[in-house]
Amino acid sequence: MMTETMRAVTSAAVSNDDVAMVSSPTLEELATARELVLADIQPTDAGAYAVTVSNVADEVVSETALVSLTSPTTQLPPLRTFDLEGFAVLGPGLTGGGPAEPSDPSRYKVIDASTPSPAQALREFLESPDPLVIELRTDVDLGALNNQGRRPLINPELIASNLGVVQVGSHKTLFSPTGATLSHGTFTLNGSRNVILRNLRFRGLWEWDDATQGAYDLQGWDYVTLTTGARNVWIDHCDFGKSYDGTVDVVRGSDLVTVSWSRFEDHDKAMLIGNSDSATGDRGKLRVTLHHNQFESVVQRAPRVRFGQVHVYDNRYVVPEGAEYRYSLGVSTESGIYAENNSFRTPGHVEVADLVKSWNGTALHQSGTLFNGRPVDLLAIHNAYNSGSERDLTADVGWTPTLHAQIDSAAVADREVARGAGAGRIP
Repeated sequence: MMTETMRAVTSAAVSNDDVAMVSSPTLEELATARELVLADIQPTDAGAYAVTVSNVADEVVSETALVSLTSPTTQLPPLRTFDLEGFAVLGPGLTGGGPAEPSDPSRYKVIDASTPSPAQALREFLESPDPLVIELRTDVDLGALNNQGRRPLINPELIASNLGVVQVGSHKTLFSPTGATLSHGTFTLNGSRNVILRNLRFRGLWEWDDATQGAYDLQGWDYVTLTTGARNVWIDHCDFGKSYDGTVDVVRGSDLVTVSWSRFEDHDKAMLIGNSDSATGDRGKLRVTLHHNQFESVVQRAPRVRFGQVHVYDNRYVVPEGAEYRYSLGVSTESGIYAENNSFRTPGHVEVADLVKSWNGTALHQSGTLFNGRPVDLLAIHNAYNSGSERDLTADVGWTPTLHAQIDSAAVADREVARGAGAGRIP
C-alpha cells in the first residue's frame, strides 16, 4: 500500500461560494488547495494526471503531473522500472502463463510449505504442455529430483543433495512473492517460448573442477540454459550465486531475451551468448537485452557475445578488493554489443583497459561509461592498449537499440541498481 502526493498548478476543489463568483478573480485564484492527495494507490494508478477546475463561465486544466510509485519502506525505484522492455517484447510477444487468476486452479498453481514433494510438483508444472502461472511460496531443493546425468564428484553438499534438472516448457510464468530459493538444480529451456522467471534465487550448483583443474569444462551445469531456438524469455529480479559453469547462457539460435534487475555474484563465467565461432546459424538471432543488473565478484563473461545483437545498459559492475578479475565485456565473432551508461567500481589492480576483451571481434559501441565515478571511453582505451594480438574495434556495430524506456545516466543507474536489483526487491 502506497501514498503519493501530486502537486498541480490548480486545485482539485472549489467551494460553492467560489463557484458563485464569476467575475474578477481567476480560476487559479479561486482554487482552495494547491495539492491533490491520492491515498492507497496501486501500481495501476501510476501515470499522468491533470485537474480541471470549472464554473458556469469557464474552465481551466492544470499542467500534467506524472505520478510514479515508490515503496516508503524499502525505497525501491519507481514501479515503471519493473516493466518489461528490450528484445523479449518482439515477435509473438511475452505473456508467460497468461492472465491466470489465483481462483483458477487449472491455470494458477501454488507451491508452498504444505505441498507434498515440492520439487516434483514444480517439475510437473514447468514441464506441462499447458500455459501455467506458478507461484512459489517456499524454497525448493531440486536435488530431490536426482535426475542430473552428470553427477557431482567433489562437493560433499552436492553429493548428499543430488542434483535435479527441469526442462521448462513454453508458456510459463514462475515467480515468488518472497524471493524463494531454488537450490541444487538447473533449468533448461530447449526450444521453449514465452517464459517468465521472476523474483527467484538460484543457489548450490558449484564444486571445484578437479578433472580440468579449474577450467570448468566437465560438468556444464548452468542455472538457466536457453538453447535450440528458445525465444521470448524474460528473467527479472533474480539472484544467481556461484555455479559450476554459467549462470544464464543463451546459445544455439535462441533469441529475444531480456535479463533485467538481477544480481550475479561470486562467480567465474557469468553469461555466454553464443557458444561457438563456427555457429553461423546464430546470425540474426541471439538478440538479448541486459539492463539494470549487478555483476559483483564476477571474473568474466558479463557477457561474452558471439553473433548476437546485445544491448547492455544501466548495469552496475563491482569488483571487490583482492578479487580475481579478467574482463566484463567479451567481444567475439560477429558480435554487436551496444553498451550504454554502465558503471564500473573496481580496486586499484583493475584498469579501464581490462574491462573489454576481444577474440576475433570487430566492433563495440560504448557511451556514458563511468569507471570509479569518472567518465571513460572504453573503446578508445581498449584500442590504445590493444597488444596487437587482436584488431582494433570500431564503434559501428550495425544497429541501434530502440526497445527501451528512458535510459538513466550511469551515476543514477549505479544507485538504483544497488538498491533495486535482485530477488526480494519487487514491491
